[in-house]
Formats: sequence, C-alpha cells, structure tokens
Amino acid sequence: MVSPRPSSVDRICLGGFVLDLARRELLTLSGSAAPLRHKALEVLLMLGTQAGHVVSKDDLLAQIWPSVVVTEDSLTQAIAEIRRCLGDTQHRWIRTVVRRGYCLQVEAAPASADAGAETARARAAWHNLPVAHGPLLGRDTDLSAVHSLVLSARLVTVAGTGGIGKTRLALAAAQSVAAEFSNGGWWVDLALAPGALPLAPSVAAAVRIDLPPGEPLVALVSALRDEQGLLVLDNCEHRVDEVASLASALLGGAQGLHLLATSQEPLKVSGEQVYRLAPLECPAVGATLEEARSCAAFALIERRAREADHNFSIDGRTLPAAIELCSQLDGIPLALEMAAARLPAVGVGVVQRLLGERLTLLKRMNRGTPARHETLQATLAWSCSLLDDVQRAALDALAGFCGPFESTMARMVMAPGTSEAACVDTLCALVDKSLLSVELGEPVRYRLYESMRVYASARVRNGGDRDAAPRRHAQAMAAHAEELRRVAPELAHEALLARFGPSYADFETAFVLACEQHDCEVAAQTLTALRLLDQLRGDVTATRRWLLAARPLAFEAQGRARAHIELMRASTGWVEMPEWPSALAAEEAVQAWRALGDDPAQLHHALMLLGKERARAGDCDGAQRALDEAATLRAAGGSRALDLLALVLEGHVSVYCGRWQEGLDRLRAALALARQSGKTRLACYVLIYLAEAATLSDDPRAALQYSETAIREARACRAQQYLALALLAQIEAALGCDDVHAATELAAEALTLAARYGVHTVAAAVFSSLAFRTGRTSIACRALGYALLRQSDSNARDARYAQILQALRSQAEAELGSKTVSDLLRSGEQLGGDALFALLSQVIGTDSTGPAG
Repeated sequence: MVSPRPSSVDRICLGGFVLDLARRELLTLSGSAAPLRHKALEVLLMLGTQAGHVVSKDDLLAQIWPSVVVTEDSLTQAIAEIRRCLGDTQHRWIRTVVRRGYCLQVEAAPASADAGAETARARAAWHNLPVAHGPLLGRDTDLSAVHSLVLSARLVTVAGTGGIGKTRLALAAAQSVAAEFSNGGWWVDLALAPGALPLAPSVAAAVRIDLPPGEPLVALVSALRDEQGLLVLDNCEHRVDEVASLASALLGGAQGLHLLATSQEPLKVSGEQVYRLAPLECPAVGATLEEARSCAAFALIERRAREADHNFSIDGRTLPAAIELCSQLDGIPLALEMAAARLPAVGVGVVQRLLGERLTLLKRMNRGTPARHETLQATLAWSCSLLDDVQRAALDALAGFCGPFESTMARMVMAPGTSEAACVDTLCALVDKSLLSVELGEPVRYRLYESMRVYASARVRNGGDRDAAPRRHAQAMAAHAEELRRVAPELAHEALLARFGPSYADFETAFVLACEQHDCEVAAQTLTALRLLDQLRGDVTATRRWLLAARPLAFEAQGRARAHIELMRASTGWVEMPEWPSALAAEEAVQAWRALGDDPAQLHHALMLLGKERARAGDCDGAQRALDEAATLRAAGGSRALDLLALVLEGHVSVYCGRWQEGLDRLRAALALARQSGKTRLACYVLIYLAEAATLSDDPRAALQYSETAIREARACRAQQYLALALLAQIEAALGCDDVHAATELAAEALTLAARYGVHTVAAAVFSSLAFRTGRTSIACRALGYALLRQSDSNARDARYAQILQALRSQAEAELGSKTVSDLLRSGEQLGGDALFALLSQVIGTDSTGPAG
C-alpha cells in the first residue's frame, strides 16, 4: 500500500547515505559528510530533485557547467565518482538510460536511523512527476480544460497526433492538479516499458510498490484499492489494448484513483473523457510582427531559435517566410522545434524553401531525445506503425489531397469498389489515431497534417500506385467541381468560399494533370471550378494561365467538355488572346450547349455572354437578339440566379451600346438582387461598373458614392483585385469632382494593387489624368500613349473613353506642342508593364512595388 502524500520531502535514502536536498549535502547514516567533490555533488542533487525521472545529459551539462564548454566526459566522470562513493557497482541507485540521460532510483526507506515510520511512509509516497523545462506556450486554455476534466472524470485521455505536445500538456496538468489528491501523482512512461512484459510491474515501480508473486495486475489493483491519487500513463498508443485493460481494472478496483493518459488514439474504456489536442495557433498571412508573436506557434519557433543562438531574431524581412513556416508545419510543436534548431545556421528563408525535404531536414539536436522523436521522419513512422494494411493504404491514397476533403471525395481515391460504410469506418479509424483532423460542419471535412501528407506521398511515389493515385485524385476533384457548379447558383458567396475555397490547390493540381494527360472532361470541370473561385476570391491573375493550358483541349474536346471550356473562355473577355477570341468562344459555346439540349441554364449563360461580346464589338442589334433568346429561356423556367446574371450582363450591353441610364438601371437592380442573394463579390463587381456608368453619364458625384461603397465592400471581403479597380474608379470620380487632393491620397494604394494584379490600361488612363492635374505633363503624355495604343473605339463605351483620352492629348498639345507630345506618346507606347508602373509611381513620388495600405 502506498502511504499518504508528504507535505514536503527533503531527504532521500541511498543505501548507507542520505541525500539532504534542503542542506545540499550527502551524509553518511552517522551524519558525517560523504567524500564527494563539488561538481559530482551538484549532479547528484539535480538528479535527486527529479528522482525517478530521466534527466537528460544536455540539462545536466547546462545546469552544472553553465558558461563553460565541457564534453560529456566531465559528466561521465562525475557519475562514476558518485557511483564509487555510494558503492553502486550494480547501478542500483543511478540508472543510465541509453541515448537519454540518467535517473536516480529512490528507495522507499527511512532517510536516517531515527526517522519515524510516518516519515518513511511519506518518503515512499514521494511523487515522481518529471520537472518541466520552460513555459508551456499557447496552452493556457488546454491546461485549464484538462485540469478541470481530471478532477471531474476518472479517466481523461489527451489524444493528438505525434509531436503535438500531449506529454508536455499532461505533465503541466498533473503538476497543477496533484495537490488535490492526498497521494499526489505518479508518472509512467509506457514507451520505456518492456514490450514483451505486462504493464502492471511498470506501474508498480512508478508508485513504489513491491508486487507479491502471482498475477501482477490483480496485485496492483489490490495495492491501490484505498489510494487517492493521479496516475499518468504517457505514450499509450502502441499498447492501447493492454492499457485499456489496465485502466478498466484500476477504475473498477481503486475508486479513489484518477487516470490521465496520453495517446494518439482513445482507450475506448467506459467513462473515458477524450480531450483532442489541437495544433498551436499560427499567424495569418500578412500579420505584423507583433500579431505573429501573439500566436503560440510563432512564439515557440522564435524562442527555440533564440535558445540555439541568442543573436537570432525575426524581422520584417524574414517575417513572411517565418509565418509560412509555421503554417507548413501545421503548428505542431515538435516539428516547429526541429525547424527552429536549423534557423540560426541557415536562415528562415532557406528552411522554409527546403520544407519539401523536411523528412530528412528536420531533426532534434538535443541529446537524450527518444528515438521516435529524433527526426520528423521517425515521428511519422511511429504514428503510421499504429495502422493496419487497410488503414495504411487509405492514408497513402488520401495523401493526394493538399487541402481538406469530404467523405465522398475520400471514397473516390481509396480502394476501388469500397462501400460508403467501409470508407466512413476507415476515416473514423484514422481520426481516432489522430492521423486525420476533422473540420466540423456540414458536410464534415477531413485533413491530413502537411508533414504526414509529405511522408505518405513519398511512400506512394516509391510504391506501385504512383500513376493511378493522381488520376483517382483528379477524378475526385472533378466530381467536387461538379458539386460546386451545382450549388453555386443558390449558395451565398461566403458559404461557397468556406466549403470550396480550401480545395483551390487540389483543383489546380487536378487541372494541370488533366491538361498534361489530355483528359478533357476533368480539365473542363476543374477549369470551371478554378474560374469561379478566382472570381469569388477577387483575384483573377491566374485566369490567363488556366486558359493557355486549356486552349489545346478546346480543339480535342467533344460534347459537354468542349461546351464548358468554350463557356469559360467566353466569360473572360478581358483576357487578350488573339488566337482564341472570347467572341468566337461565345459563339462556339452557344452552339455546343444548343447541341447538347439538356442544360437550359448553361445555354442561357452562353447566350448572355454572346450578347455582351456582340455589344462590345459594336453589334448592338446582334446583341439584342442573343438577349431576347436568353429571355425566352428564362420565361420557360427562370430562377433568381438566372435573373441576376441577366441583369448584370444586360447592364454591360446597355453601357457598350451607349444607353447609360438604361445601364445604370439594370446594374442597380442587379446590385439589389445580389445583396438579397448573399452574392457579396458580385455586388462589389457591380458597384465598380455602376461607378463607371455614372462617370460615362457625366455624374461624377454618383460615381464617387458607388466607388466609395465598392472600396468598403472590397476591403470587407478581401477581394484585392476588385479593390484595385474600385480605387481607380474613385480617383477618376474624385478628379471629375475637381478634388485632386482626395484623388492623390488614394493613388499610392491604387497603384500598388494595380501593379500587383496587372491592371495596366485602366491605371495608365486614370494616372495620366491625375498627372495632368498635378502638373506632370510629360509623365501624363507617356502614360497617355500607353493607354491610347490599347484603347479601342469599337463600341459607344470605348468611344467615350477614347474621346476623354483624346481631350487629354489636345490639352497636352496646347501646352507642349504637337511634336513634343507625339514623341512622348510614342515613348509611352513602347513601355512594358513594369516600366509603366515605374513611370506612374513618379506621379505620386512612390514605388509601386511597395506594400498596399
């Protein structure tokens, strides 16, 4: 039986010696000082303060020989001296733990001849909780929760993936709650328990119980029957069935005992309370240094790097790479600490760039590290050894997903013919083993931690499934793209982005593979998803790249695939591709959807785009015919989504045809309907074109109001490309209201975003006007030359803008003369994109490549 927990313990019996921790002495039983040199005594005292727990060689060297460079030989000699002094030839008192450090084994016996029985019992009950080193970063909420759970539930399991910090949290919780139990707390590291032997003897040794002959578990339960204590079982995952039996027996036979377990999977014992430990919080992209340091993942990596070299620091230049590093390592403490150890020697940027080789790059530099934590690869292999063949194959198959995935997607990449029930069962097993994280919602989504994904992907590349696995992933993403297309008309934009936005990288991977393999169906479906998500994110800079990749397939594709590809090209008229004109794509899309005859909504979309393209080319009669046919389709079976699309594109057609007021009316109606439908990005887009229509109708104050609202809403939904267009529209409107000061205040941010998102022609036109108003006529002429070269007059809208630009030219000629202006215009015509923005930055005396405000 274990005796009551002592209020304090300051003397430890070591055979014929007593280690007095309070007086920092090693005494013989007669009270005289033992012949031990100072450094050896300091080593023994440090081991004594952590008796029963392994103290690493690094900690001993750092504590005993601070500020002095010594080798492990000094420590080895000190240990040998202690053993000689104690007569410990059999290593009874000081145990060497290979590759970790040393452990002082404490005897449950009187520390002096006159010590009473109560003192003996108190010393025997001295808890063996390890001593934590350094603060527990970012786990205050977790610690509070586990503390409360340990008091309210008799079995708490802290579950989480390898390296996430389960042991560290359990230790902190045990230390915080141990005083609530009369017998304190005991720590058992099951990773050190001999694999072929029962667990009960390891537990008995931790609680200092001598088990009698017979069944060890029965004897252990009997010995603990009347105890009030906390037993911590660390690293349960590799013997989870045995631990479950042990826990059940202890809970049933020792009513005052509480258990705290750490494991990669729950024990699944009646009454168990599972606490799923999440990764540390990572800073968001674009966070300031102060904001980043408030996030635990960043704080940990910076602290550990500084411990490796006190001169190390992260500044504004290395901040983005450090933030990306935290994200790529999923906020997993072990991986972050491994990366931190490399930072002082090679730098943040290099480590972040080499994360593709993380399996060999990331290692623990501390001596005494358990083998399973020596490298990131070893940690991941330890976790995967928990799996059976079916689960391991599923994990490898799921490694193809860069982002989250739904169960329907998982089923498509797992073994062909897998039933839905079997798929769900396997997913649940991987969640139980902490190899998949769960994102709650409807539908539920799953995600592989990035490091595990890299590890499993490497196994796939080295196995026999390396060709089939990417194809199954592409098919799964094509199906997900079809689901996006199906629900897009009815769902609000925020809901669409929340569900499908995180899959962007997977759509891109599938699209690229499909283009390489000339899989027209998958390419068409994933192209549709990418195009829609680009619009929702307010960043269409990648659209030209998607179109260039899809262009060859437009010749090969048949039926629905070709109809989708042509429709996507038709919807991107602002992308200049003379070899594949958007007007021709619109005609082809209409013909393709007519031939299919089974999707009126898509035919309606194609007809509306055809009307817009015809109006843009100046054929307003042809445009109206396309709009009329589309209206007939809506009358036969319309919807709010079709009405919204029609209002937007009818507004465009009206503006192209010079009917400014009609365009304003259509776009205002579109704005109202977009807001009613939760289409926030589309509302922002419409506001920008309302500002343009108001400018064309000579109402700059209305244009100013629309553009101000567009700026506010673009900021709210973080649609940066829309923000660039809205800022340019407001500069134009402010100049129309003769408010040059307001226009100039917006110019720096507008120019930075225009350069980032390739808004060349509009920026050249707007900034040429601003340059004229601020007296920079030469710069204005060169920007004007760039804009005039690219400004058509094929429709009423473009002709109106051409008139505005020509008026600026006439103004310049009146000031500088025709010859000088012509030379400046020709100089501007020859500018490339970078040179253009370098020129425009001179209008406001700034560098267009700097950060936006």
